[in-house]
Amino acid sequence: YHSVDKEIIGQFAVSMMVYLGFEMLIQTYQQYMIPKYSKEKENKKSWLELLKNSEKKLFKYVSLITILSLLVLMPAYFFFDSFVYRDALLILSVMIVIWYLTPLMSLKGAAFISIGRTDINLKVSLITSVFSIPLMFFLIGEYSVYGAAIARLPVILLSTIIFKYYLSTLRKGL
Repeated sequence: YHSVDKEIIGQFAVSMMVYLGFEMLIQTYQQYMIPKYSKEKENKKSWLELLKNSEKKLFKYVSLITILSLLVLMPAYFFFDSFVYRDALLILSVMIVIWYLTPLMSLKGAAFISIGRTDINLKVSLITSVFSIPLMFFLIGEYSVYGAAIARLPVILLSTIIFKYYLSTLRKGL
């Protein structure tokens, strides 16, 4: 179904290795925040405020990292024509721009874990998987490895919408 260009797959693999380092930053912050959220779970108002503040803080860090990364990657892509992993720089740039939106939903999942609502994370994962798998196949068919990177964007947005829905149901109980 999809053509296989070994070189572009290799470029994608290199960019994924670097991208996973970016993801680890967010995952580490999630793990750091779970006990803090758990401490506040009895006071929903305080819990929601902590979530809001930690999301703002994470968004600031992610913004700074995104800007600095793009300031390095984009000039490197345009100035180093003979660099072996040149295409990986462009793929990684697309992935980082999409990664920039990750704070919209990432801490919400950790916060739901802290109050024992792993069922919400499961629902979000199931819904986004059903949505993202066909989307990814379609976008890969249309845009090669860039499609795989781009497919993450609607998944992040859908996850955010679903998590916000569940947060709104918690707020109603206040």
